[in-house]
Amino acid sequence: MKIKNICGIFIIAMKDMVIDLVDLYILIRKSTENKEIENMVMLNNVYNKLTNGGGLFR
Repeated sequence: MKIKNICGIFIIAMKDMVIDLVDLYILIRKSTENKEIENMVMLNNVYNKLTNGGGLFR
């Protein structure tokens, strides 16, 4: 193979790897955001139970 062809293949492979890494980052970030939202909802539910007469301090 010619050097030019090898370099072209290498560049394409690197671009694909960067795209895969970006997709992985987005997936992890969305997962983290969803977990943060779940935690906030859970804490809000506990707060509501404690303060709105339906919890421990009735």
